[in-house]
Amino acid sequence: MSLKHVILVVLKKGSASGYEINQTFEGPLGIYWNTSHQRVYRALATLSKDRWVSFELHPQSGKPDKKVYDITPEGERQLLEWLMEYQQPAPINESLQVKLFAGEFCPTEVLLEQIKALRQEHQKKLTSYQADADKVKDAIDHLAIENRRGYLTLRKGILMEQARLSWCDEAIIMLEQDLAQ
Repeated sequence: MSLKHVILVVLKKGSASGYEINQTFEGPLGIYWNTSHQRVYRALATLSKDRWVSFELHPQSGKPDKKVYDITPEGERQLLEWLMEYQQPAPINESLQVKLFAGEFCPTEVLLEQIKALRQEHQKKLTSYQADADKVKDAIDHLAIENRRGYLTLRKGILMEQARLSWCDEAIIMLEQDLAQ
């Protein structure tokens, strides 16, 4: 999957400015896609050059004109082609796992501190995802298809965070045992 296709999905749902697209990565898309504002704007420039998206300039007082993007027929064709392809799972790159693998070179106290901090981050995400899920879970049978499918991605985010918390708890116990020896 490429960032370009993720942006096409966002634009298929409706016109959006670069800022609004970035906001989706801080909200629902943030569960399973991480990017930066700069990468989004670079991808939009490429999508525009390739004619997969078009934009309209909207004047703003005291600010540069805002570009509001739309998916083009060519972008829709490219998106459909991508949607029909099976996608291999993305590789995982987690620096903390490499630090653990190199554990004999890193003090146990440092690893323990980093895992505890990581645990707090995962707990925050889980709490946020669960709050979002609680808002819709009683009405799930009555939601529109796109909202039901969005709920599935939210559920995956919840399950992933629960597993990450479980792993953090196990790692903390083991590292605390190592310190006690």
